[in-house]
Amino acid sequence: MTMAIRRARPGDTILVRGGTYREIAGWGAVRGTVSEPIRLEAYPGERVALMGVLQLVLADYWTVRAINVTHDPALGRKEMLVKFDGGTGWQLLDSEIWGTRGVSNVIISGSSGPPTNYRIAGNCIHDNDAVGDPFMNDHNLYLSPGYNSGPGMIERNIFFNAENGAHIKAAGSTSATGSANVVIRHNTMVRGAAGVIIGYGSHNTTLWRNLVGWQVGGSASYNAAYLGNHVSGTRNVSTHLAVWAYPKSIRSTNDSPRPITGVSTVWLRPTFDNTTSCSGFHSTDPVSGRYGRYSP
Repeated sequence: MTMAIRRARPGDTILVRGGTYREIAGWGAVRGTVSEPIRLEAYPGERVALMGVLQLVLADYWTVRAINVTHDPALGRKEMLVKFDGGTGWQLLDSEIWGTRGVSNVIISGSSGPPTNYRIAGNCIHDNDAVGDPFMNDHNLYLSPGYNSGPGMIERNIFFNAENGAHIKAAGSTSATGSANVVIRHNTMVRGAAGVIIGYGSHNTTLWRNLVGWQVGGSASYNAAYLGNHVSGTRNVSTHLAVWAYPKSIRSTNDSPRPITGVSTVWLRPTFDNTTSCSGFHSTDPVSGRYGRYSP
């Protein structure tokens, strides 16, 4: 997979045959173009598992589809499993990413420039298995592309098991970075200390029809499905949130001069076919079926 990524040129499609690949892949990727994108996909009908890391820098107009990534214990690493750094027009689609021992399963970074026109959709991102880290440091998706990034779209994903963090953290580790101009909609998020954390100067975050519940972890201060932490950014808005088994639906800390605003929050108790695998999380009751990954 590593060599194929390095050799790919605009207009190419890389089809990866089924199997397990133990690699740190993605370095050396060239940029695609809007008229000649580059695709990295599983061969139709076959399951691909990359045991290691997939990291793409300035991956303009790359589409990664059905490339599943998990932790390789032999690496002894505590980093992310998938990272997109900068780039425009890229997509991460229909993949399972799970089992990190570090800060996040997926991280979106702006170290090489702010990513724009990106999309993360149809994935199953679960089980941050880091141990021994400070409270609320281990997430499923760490969204820190910079205050000049976007637009971005995070939609119709399943997130579960982030007991020492959030399913999505839209903030940096300090006030110097965060996220901007992103829509987070129609996602199902189960068993996390928080569903979404928005922090510092992150702004223009649209939260729409997400299904968030079953808090595991958390504390007296981290006690909401959507949590604003030191929020100074503007226009972070929740509409049509469905939530259960959290003390609060939306909360911003007292040191947030511009708290998250929310309308049309519904409290419910959903039923699912199962909540332990990526094949589950189909709502079996009509109310919760209007929210989350499989909503209309």
